[in-house]
Amino acid sequence: MKAPLSALLAALLILAARSEDDCYTNTENCAAGAHGCCDSTRSCFAKTSTASYCKTACPTDFVNAAGNTVVWDCEGTCIEGNANCMDGDGNPQQCCSGGYTCERKSATYGQCKESCPYGRDPAWQCETAAPTLAPTVSPTPGPTAAPTRCLGTNSGNCLSGANTGVACCDADASCERRDENYGQCKTACPYGNNPAWECETVAPTPAPTELCYAESDGNCRAGGQVNKCCDESLTCWEKAAYYGECKAACPANEAWACYTSPPTTSPTSSPTVAPQPKMTLRDAASNLTTPLPMGCVINYAFIDNPAKVNDHTEADLELYLALAAKQYNWLTEENGCKWRYSWQHDRYRCVYMLEFAEAHGMDFRGHALVWGKAASNPDFFDEECVEDADGNMPGRCKSAVPTYTVDQKYKIMNEHVKNESEYYAGRLAAWDVVNEAVCDCWLSFSSCEEFVAAHPDNCGKSERYSGDEYDVYLKKNIYWPDMPDYISQAFIETKKYDTTASLGYNEYKFEASTGWQKEKSDMTYQLVKSLVNEGVPIDYVGSQTHIDLGYMNYKTGGGSTSNRHDSELEYLDSVKANMDRYAAIGVEWHFTELTIAMESVDDTFDTEAEENQAYLYKGLLDLCLAEEKCTSFQTWGFVDGWTNAYNGLLAYPFGTDYEGKEAFVEMMSSLDPVYQKVYGCSAYLYGGCKTDSDCCTEGNSCFVKNQFYSQCRTSCPDNTDWDCWEGTESIFSGTTGELGLAGAALLGVIVGLGVFTKKVITDYRKGPPKGLDGDSDTIDLTSADTDAMFFRTHNAFDEEKAGGGGGVGNDKL
Repeated sequence: MKAPLSALLAALLILAARSEDDCYTNTENCAAGAHGCCDSTRSCFAKTSTASYCKTACPTDFVNAAGNTVVWDCEGTCIEGNANCMDGDGNPQQCCSGGYTCERKSATYGQCKESCPYGRDPAWQCETAAPTLAPTVSPTPGPTAAPTRCLGTNSGNCLSGANTGVACCDADASCERRDENYGQCKTACPYGNNPAWECETVAPTPAPTELCYAESDGNCRAGGQVNKCCDESLTCWEKAAYYGECKAACPANEAWACYTSPPTTSPTSSPTVAPQPKMTLRDAASNLTTPLPMGCVINYAFIDNPAKVNDHTEADLELYLALAAKQYNWLTEENGCKWRYSWQHDRYRCVYMLEFAEAHGMDFRGHALVWGKAASNPDFFDEECVEDADGNMPGRCKSAVPTYTVDQKYKIMNEHVKNESEYYAGRLAAWDVVNEAVCDCWLSFSSCEEFVAAHPDNCGKSERYSGDEYDVYLKKNIYWPDMPDYISQAFIETKKYDTTASLGYNEYKFEASTGWQKEKSDMTYQLVKSLVNEGVPIDYVGSQTHIDLGYMNYKTGGGSTSNRHDSELEYLDSVKANMDRYAAIGVEWHFTELTIAMESVDDTFDTEAEENQAYLYKGLLDLCLAEEKCTSFQTWGFVDGWTNAYNGLLAYPFGTDYEGKEAFVEMMSSLDPVYQKVYGCSAYLYGGCKTDSDCCTEGNSCFVKNQFYSQCRTSCPDNTDWDCWEGTESIFSGTTGELGLAGAALLGVIVGLGVFTKKVITDYRKGPPKGLDGDSDTIDLTSADTDAMFFRTHNAFDEEKAGGGGGVGNDKL
C-alpha cells in the first residue's frame, strides 16, 4: 500500500529542517531515506505515492523516449483500494488511485473500490462519494489521441534506427535525406554547403494508429487528465479527478463530475400552431398542387369615371380595385382590347389594365381579337356603318365603311391580328382569338336548318367546319361567308407573332351538352374539333357561362322560357359531359365570363336564392377542379353593382358591401379545406350543412336536397325534388333525411381523409392556393345592343315569339 498523504507531508516537514548540505539533488527520492530535503533551489515534488524528486517546479506532463506519457502527481497522493477514504465527519478525504472510487459503507467509513460490493454485502450503502482532495476539472468534451513525439531540428536520424521508417519532425522542419539510411529534420536542406546531401524531402511514415477505448473499456483519465483516446462517437467523460470512461454521453448520475443537474422548471415548448386557412381566392387556388388561375373582368370606363355605374365614388373605386388585386390572379379588360377601342383610344384602355395586372402579379387575358359583331370593329370595318335611305348611320359611326374585295378583307384582318398580337407578345397569358362565331338558332325552331331557311341573312352552313357527326352553322358578318376559313386563319396569324399566349375560341350558351343548349353545344364542339383536325394552333375553348338561378331546374327546361328542350341531365352533369369531350380531343376548358344572376330584377335575393347561387358557383368550380384540362376560372365582373349588364341582378360572388357572399364562402371551401373547416361546416361533402351543432342554428336541422346539397331548415320542404321528402336512408337517419350520428361520424372520417368537395370525384390538383357607344362610352340601357344581351339572357324571348327571331347573340356589351 502507498504511504498516506499525512505521512508524506510529515516527512517533507522534517526534511525542511535539515541543513542544505544534507539535501538531495533532483535525482534522489526526496521523501525517503535518511536525508530527504532538497537544496535551496529545489522543492520536493511527488511523482507517485512512493516516489518524489527535488525539482525547481512540478514537471509538466511529457512523452518519454519510449513514447509513454509521464504524469506527475504534485498535488498529493491518492490511496489505493480497501483503505478508508472517509474522514470522521463522513466526508471523502482522499482521492482513489487506479480508477477506483470512494464508496460509502457507513457515515464515517468508505473504501476505494472498483465498484460498490452491494451485490455481495448488503451492509454497504453504495453511495459514491466525490473525493475532496482531487481538484475539480471541467469535462473534456472530445477524445484526444495519444500525442506523437516528433524529432527536433538536427536531432536524430529520421530515416532508420530507433525511428523505424520515416519519423515526423517538429514544426517548420522536414526530414531531408542524406543517403539511403540517414536523414535529419531540417528547416532547409544543406546542399549548398555540403554536396554529400541528396536533399530529397521524405514524407514521414504516419504514426501508428493508437488503439482507442470502446465504451466503458477502461480509465481514460489516469493521472488527472485525458490520456487515452475513445472510439469514434465516444467521449472521455470525467467521473472523478483521476478517472473517466468513454461514453456517448455523460451518465445522468450525480456521482459523475461531468453531470449537470437539469433545471427545476422544464422549458416551455412552443405551442403547436394550427394551420391557417387561405383567405383569398387567388391564394387558395395558387396553393393547390396544380394551381388554378382565378380571374375577374374590369371595365376601364368605370375606372375613368366610377359614377357611370350606380354613382360610385372614388372611394368606392379604391375598394373595388383593391379587392380585385387581393382576390384574383387573372384579369381581363371588358372592352378595351377589342378592335374598336384599341383603334379609338390607341390601345390606352387595354394597356392601362394590363399594367394594373402586372403591378399586382396578375396574368392577363386579351379579349377579343377577331369578332364578327359590327359594333366591336372600327368604322372602316363595321358593316353597319352604312347610310340608310335618309343618309343616316348608327351614332357610333363617324364614317361609312368602304366596299372590300375578299383579298382586301383577308389583308385587313391579318394586318390587325399582326399589329395586336405582336404588340402584346410575351405579356399575355391568353388570347380569345375568335369570339362568338356560331349561329344562335333559337328555341322556336326545331333545328338550325329550319332557322336558316327562315332567316337566310343571319346564318349559314359552313362546309369547311361541318363534320360527319354535326353540321356547323356560322353567323354572317363582315368575315363570313366571304372568308370561309377566317377562324383558322386568325389562329394561325396570331401564333406567328405571339408564341407564348394560350389561344382560344370563346362562345356562349353552349356549355351544357344536353337540353335546350344541345344543338349549339354540338356545333361548337364540331367547330373546335375541325380546327384541331386541321392542325390549327388552338389551346382552349372559352365557356362564357352567363346563367341565372333558373338553371337549378335545367332538367325541365330551366334557364329559358321554353320547355321544349328538356334535358336528361341536371345542369352541372350536362356541363361535365361537355367538358369531358373537349378533354378527349386535347383541348383545355376555360370558364371565361361566368355570371350567375337572378332571373329578374323584380325577384327577391333571399336566403334560398343566395344558397342556390352559391350551389351553382361552387358546383362549376368543383367541375373545374375535377377536370385536369380545366385551366382557368373567371367571372365577368366580381362585385354586385359594378356592371350595367347585370345591374340589379346580383350576379357576383361579392356584394355591394365588397364582402364575400355565400358563393364566395362555398368556392373557398372547395379550394381550401382548412378554410372550409374553420369558416364553414366540418364537411361540405353534402352541401351546406353536416350536423346541427356545426352548421344549423337552434330550431333548425340539416335536410338533404340531393347528393350535392343540403340546407338547415325547420322541416323538409314539401317538394319531391328533395331527397329528405322521399325518406332517403344511407348515412342519413330517419324518413326526414336528417343527418344522423353515424353519418356524422362517417363524414368526420371523410374530412380526416381530405375529402372536401361535394362530389366524390378525382381532383387532379389536390394530391396526400372583360360602353359601346363611341367616344363618350355612355352605356344606354335602352340601346339595341344592351337589349340584345337581356333578350338572350333574361327576357322571355318576346322578340322571337313575335317572329323577329334573328341574329341576336352577343353575350356582352
